[in-house]
Amino acid sequence: MRFWVTCMISLARSGNPIFINQGDIEEIKNKSLANMRPSQQVEEIDYSIWNSEDMKHLLPLGDDIWNADTIRSMADGKLPPWSDFVFYKASRLLLLPDIIEEVQYNLKYEIVEEYPKHSLSHLVDPSRDICEEAKTNFREASKLGVIVTGLQHSGTTMLSQLIKSAPGLFGGFECDLLSQEAEALSVAYEWLEWSVENELWSLNNKSRDLVKNAKCVAEKYHYLHQYSPLFHFGNHQDDFIVDKSPSYIHFLDKIMDITPGIPVVVSTKEKSDLIKSWRKRGIPDFKIEQSINSAERAIEAAMKKYPDRLKLVNTTGWAEKPDEILGDVYDFLGKEWKSEYLNMNALNIKRTLGSVMSIPFLTKEEPTK
Repeated sequence: MRFWVTCMISLARSGNPIFINQGDIEEIKNKSLANMRPSQQVEEIDYSIWNSEDMKHLLPLGDDIWNADTIRSMADGKLPPWSDFVFYKASRLLLLPDIIEEVQYNLKYEIVEEYPKHSLSHLVDPSRDICEEAKTNFREASKLGVIVTGLQHSGTTMLSQLIKSAPGLFGGFECDLLSQEAEALSVAYEWLEWSVENELWSLNNKSRDLVKNAKCVAEKYHYLHQYSPLFHFGNHQDDFIVDKSPSYIHFLDKIMDITPGIPVVVSTKEKSDLIKSWRKRGIPDFKIEQSINSAERAIEAAMKKYPDRLKLVNTTGWAEKPDEILGDVYDFLGKEWKSEYLNMNALNIKRTLGSVMSIPFLTKEEPTK
């Protein structure tokens, strides 16, 4: 059998499909057996890689490769050509278009399709008034689950990624829908069109304009959730949005005014560490001082108004005790923290094929090699 498989692999590398008549299989097997070394010369090989721990890393999209997501993953979300396979298991009836064209199957089968490049064409439900619904249940109407903010370089990105590892929470790298509402910097709606491969929302012009011109804040998020492919591949249809935006920190109380009931998680860092980080990036001391003072005033104002909705996370020491710090964050969000989230597999498996992948959280016990 090894001889047969070796021949098949060699032929497959030529880029041409391989056809084997059913009547020839027995002859091929016999020839393969005749050419095999005696059993005592065959070295024993350990094939014990298939265990419950490794399975999710090897085949995170299914229990074997014969499912549409894994097949698409072979070509970064596109369809791999038939010639990329040593053999193709057509008995699963999940077939590539060029196989259908070549073989002309007469069976009931499903065709593997590429992921679309733009946002989905779902129609807005005209019977719903999202702004009216939001008056009694902003979270359900908007599909906004949590806001993550903090000064730049304080750990907002890592914090938001670890939060998005939780079941029921997901989103793009950054959102920033509320900056304009808070009279801060003009929101960069163009971000909403950047592709899911860049960990963003992949709206098209039409759906972006729906978000931009929505009648209220809740409707903005509702349209974003309805039209972004992030929430329609995998099992994310009912997930809530994680909106991570550092710009919110300077207008925190205003942001919380217009998102009633939504929890806010703020990354903070020891002042000396923050100053050192910003100086490395060439930011002058007077601007550093202005930003830190502005953020401190905004946090104080928000804490007076909404103490139960605001969670401060000191990221300076989280490499020493990540489970304690992140367990506290998850408790605040009503979620169950798991240490395995630190390796980022839970988040990476959620992402659309071809997207950027997050690297594991580095603890003090895992120094950089």
